Amino acid sequence: MDSLVSYKEVGSELTPLRNSVLLPTAKLDDQKFEFYFILDVSGSMYGRPWELASRAISLFLQSLPADCYFNVITFDEEYTCIFPSSVKYSQETLEEAKQKIHGLFTGGYTEDFIKVLNYVLSCPQIPGYLTQIFSLTDAELTSEPEDTVKLYDAHSKRFRSFCLGIGDRVDQNMVKRIAGGNTGMYDYVRTNEFMESKVLNLLKLSLKPALLKPIRVTSHSRLIHMLEPAHA
Repeated sequence: MDSLVSYKEVGSELTPLRNSVLLPTAKLDDQKFEFYFILDVSGSMYGRPWELASRAISLFLQSLPADCYFNVITFDEEYTCIFPSSVKYSQETLEEAKQKIHGLFTGGYTEDFIKVLNYVLSCPQIPGYLTQIFSLTDAELTSEPEDTVKLYDAHSKRFRSFCLGIGDRVDQNMVKRIAGGNTGMYDYVRTNEFMESKVLNLLKLSLKPALLKPIRVTSHSRLIHMLEPAHA
C-alpha cells in the first residue's frame, strides 16, 4: 500500500512532509471526476508567479483523464468562470480553455477566497462524478484561514481539495488552509524550481478513489500504516 505522505529521515524517525494522511490506493475503473481549477490572477501574481501559474494550469488541463468534466475560475477582486458551468473534457473544450487562459493578465486586488469557494460549492454536482478542487495561488488572500477550513469541513463529503502555492513569497500557512488543513494535499512551486513533477503528482493523487476516509499517521520508531473504513 502506497502512502500519500512524503517522508524524510530525522534521526531514527520518519517525518511527514506537506500532509499527514493516508488514502487507499485501490482503483475503481468506473470512478469519474469533475475538476474545478481556481486560478489567482490578482496583482500579486504579476510577473514570474503568473508565468508559473499559467504553465501549471496548462499542464493540469492537458493531463486530465478522458472522461471528466472541468471548469476554470479566475479571481482577483471578482471571479469569472471560463465556462458557464463545467463542461465535458474534449479536444475542443481543452483548446477553448487554453485560448481564454492565454488572454488573461494579472491585476487588481485579491478577492476573498471564501466567496470563490462558496460559488464552487454551490454548483450542482454531476451524478457519478467526484468533485476535485485545485487552487493555484500565491496565497496572499483576504480570507481568514480558519474560515476556509470550516467551510471545507461543512462540505467534506462532496469534494476533495488540492492547492499549488506559487512563487517565492507564498504564504505556506494559507496554502495549507486552502487545501483543507491536515486532510488536503498541497505543494509549492518556487521561482526557479522544476514545476512539472509537482503538478503531475498532485493530479495523480486526485485520481485515487475516495473509498476510505483519510486518517492521520503517527510514527514512533517506525512508520505505521492504518486505514479506517469510511462510514456512510
